[in-house]
Amino acid sequence: MLTKLWLYEMRACGRILLPLYGALILLSLLLGFLGRFSNDAFGVILPILLIIFFGLLVAIFFVTLILLIQRFWRNLLKSEGYLMFTLPVSAYQLVGAKLLSACCWFILGGIAVSVAMLALFLQQDFDMVRLFFRDFYDGALVFIAPWRANGATVYQLLQFLLIGLSNMAQQILTLYAALSISQIPNRFRVPVAYGSFLALNYVQNFAATGLSRAIFAMDDVGKAFAALVSSPLRPFFLSLLAPYPSSFYNTLPTLTPADITLIATYLNFILAVGLITNLLYFLLSGALLKNKLNLL
Repeated sequence: MLTKLWLYEMRACGRILLPLYGALILLSLLLGFLGRFSNDAFGVILPILLIIFFGLLVAIFFVTLILLIQRFWRNLLKSEGYLMFTLPVSAYQLVGAKLLSACCWFILGGIAVSVAMLALFLQQDFDMVRLFFRDFYDGALVFIAPWRANGATVYQLLQFLLIGLSNMAQQILTLYAALSISQIPNRFRVPVAYGSFLALNYVQNFAATGLSRAIFAMDDVGKAFAALVSSPLRPFFLSLLAPYPSSFYNTLPTLTPADITLIATYLNFILAVGLITNLLYFLLSGALLKNKLNLL
């Protein structure tokens, strides 16, 4: 049943978002095509098309965010909720379907924007795009090399991606929890939802910072991350510092296996805190919808 709910949410949002994605990609192709010509008529049209293009980029983000809120608010907390809560599903399944749909559409939006930008630049200068990806790939290998040399695993290399996905889900669930909290009073629900969102963000940031400082020596964590960032750039820094005394070289942090272990432990902690927070917000939203729902 969760799959059916998720597909229903995807179709409901897709009716609005897919045309925006298609318009963005088609406009990028048109811009790339017209950009090959220096005709005066095209010179007048191009700035207008560029304004529309960047307007669509902004619109995709805000429309996705507004749909995320609207689908939860209207579909569950307004008159449509009478129908949704007669379905043979739990409140947690309803929240889960909307969470999965929101995450998918944010990811698809990012892919659509990337494809549009690639289509735009690919028509202008294929060699430039090819060199960009080659340099990006080479840079990624250079960045990863110190990690691998000091014993980092594939999982540790993917931790940043996992934390990014967790943080995306956390922001969505924070919104859902704030909207669910607004069901407790009978009046001023919009201000209550807004205030709850700000309060939840403040509490979770305060708690995460406090736990980090209680468990880790943050100065050591900072030094480890500095070593992580500077290690791939060390040859470049050394070439810049070559005219100076050798004592300058000692100021450059060197990545060690101990740094890798500390960074991996810290990232695991951040990921664990994020997942626990997501679970709490998910349970809170479901419990409030189950026990405190008051449709007006």
